[in-house]
Amino acid sequence: QLAHRSTKRQEQVRKTGQLGWLRPDVKSQVSVRYEGLRPVALDTIVLSTQHDEAVSQETVREGVIEEIIKPLLPADLDTT
Repeated sequence: QLAHRSTKRQEQVRKTGQLGWLRPDVKSQVSVRYEGLRPVALDTIVLSTQHDEAVSQETVREGVIEEIIKPLLPADLDTT
């Protein structure tokens, strides 16, 4: 569910022009740690997105984290 929401968020951020260097192709994978049947922590979030080649990797990384991933993080899961 979070992986799907992150690709939808990327589409929204791209279409509104928040990050003008984003391009349409995006893939996401999320790993969640469970205790029994209960999710307790986000282990890994990978969001791979096509972007303008003139933009630095650091700019892409910072933009993706701040504008796409952080707004989606569930408050009830450990994300540290």
